[in-house]
Amino acid sequence: IGKKEKGKNALRGMLRSFSAAAIQRIIGPWKWDGGFSNDEVANALTTIRARSRDMQKNSEHCAPWLDLFVANVVGDAGFTYIPKPAKKAGQPEVDFDAAKFLKYHFWKWATNPAFADLTGRKTFVAICRLIAENWARDGEGIVVIDRHAQNPYGIALRVIRPDALDETMNGGDAPLGTYIRNGVKVDATTLRPLAYYFRTTREDSSATI
Repeated sequence: IGKKEKGKNALRGMLRSFSAAAIQRIIGPWKWDGGFSNDEVANALTTIRARSRDMQKNSEHCAPWLDLFVANVVGDAGFTYIPKPAKKAGQPEVDFDAAKFLKYHFWKWATNPAFADLTGRKTFVAICRLIAENWARDGEGIVVIDRHAQNPYGIALRVIRPDALDETMNGGDAPLGTYIRNGVKVDATTLRPLAYYFRTTREDSSATI
């Protein structure tokens, strides 16, 4: 290819690049978005979540899609627990009697709403399905693990509404090496969540959210 042809190809490439950024009548209103900031999430999340919930109630497409999402992620039977306790610490050989014992008691806990759910209303599968639905519709699913539950196993789960998390809280504490990002305190170096700030965890009509 001669220099003249190379020059033409380079010009075509420049034209294509400039055309992509051109301001025209049709694409003029198309705004550039440099990414999601904490402030953008804090300001827009309430509206977006409300619209998403409205779509679930009124859209003929959204509700079936949510059902399909939950069915594909969790299913009717839920997740399978396969314990593999070792006969001796550090050894690969599985203690099948212990595994059978663990699997039975997990099933007993998971299928009894009085054990699995802190409110006593949902089985473990129902909790997982609700979390998956919240995740798909609201952007996140939140569950609190109570390790002092009043049941034979001493543990229960409670689903918290995603909008109970205060996404408007943002800030930092440099001396402690932490900062709050949309209601979640994280380690400034690893970004590991350290604490969650809720407006409320109450579900009655008088609760302020």
